[in-house]
Amino acid sequence: MRLVVNGVQRITVRDELSCRDLQDMKITRPEIRVTADPVLGLEQRFVDDEAGRKILEQAGVNLSKEKKLIGVSPREWQGLSEYKQVLAALCDKLSRVGFQVVFLPMHYPDDLKTSQEIVSLMEQPATVLTGNYSVADTAALIANMDLLVGMRLHALILAAVMGVPPVAISYDPKIDRFMNLLGREAAINVAEPDFDCLWEDVQTIICDPWVAREELVQEVEPLRQRARESAVMALQVLDSTCVVIERRLPIFNALWRETMKKKSWLPILCLCLSLLWSLPAWAANQVAPGVRQCPFKRPTGKVSLSRSCPGGRSKAAIYRDTSHYGQ
Repeated sequence: MRLVVNGVQRITVRDELSCRDLQDMKITRPEIRVTADPVLGLEQRFVDDEAGRKILEQAGVNLSKEKKLIGVSPREWQGLSEYKQVLAALCDKLSRVGFQVVFLPMHYPDDLKTSQEIVSLMEQPATVLTGNYSVADTAALIANMDLLVGMRLHALILAAVMGVPPVAISYDPKIDRFMNLLGREAAINVAEPDFDCLWEDVQTIICDPWVAREELVQEVEPLRQRARESAVMALQVLDSTCVVIERRLPIFNALWRETMKKKSWLPILCLCLSLLWSLPAWAANQVAPGVRQCPFKRPTGKVSLSRSCPGGRSKAAIYRDTSHYGQ
């Protein structure tokens, strides 16, 4: 891993502890930048809440204002079962005090099976969403929740982005690290599930939901700015990669034609060396084919991205204002 990562152009990580992990692996170049998970750059105004409401209505969920929604995003973990019983007990208690429980399987179909198993342990009714939803639909569903109890990292991140207070059940350090970025801690760990601790965190939010939401917005905003830094760095890498591709591939093509003409060992040797030289640029072009960015001077604020369509028949220009990134 050290050999590969030390050869990349940019390294970004989600948190300080991840940075230390890479440093412990003797990864020294390029400089490691601590930003944030890219999903935190998603803006709520781009999510269609109504699409989530339609899915919930089709699943038979009561969307009246009197009925608050609790989203639950569980997962299977190392054959453990006690945390499922604790989750079932929590959902039963929430149902008895007037909440509707909706299970949101993030990884289909694995999480669907886990959700159905937890519902089978419950005494009160709950809704399990059974579709294999896109990221956009999942974000729209979470946006309609009043609180999310989750194990899946990106369920917790999407909840935070959508302004829905998250309560975390940790199974991996990445869950604890994300909650620490929000100034919070995971309610429980799957290895030592405690109903009282889980209920205490949930009760704190449902007793004063507006305060919980306002605090969450303040905690997420700095992380949004850090996530945008990753986007700026990605654009910079595409800048340099496209220039390298333009310079190297014509040389490779010329050597190939010369080799086909003479069929001698010297052009073949040069061709092999040229291939090795061009390989990084070719690989980058497979990741982002045809992407060009101009102008190359970034302070102008507006960046134009052009992507050639297959066959070179047409081009589409995308303009993205990056003047506020990193502020």
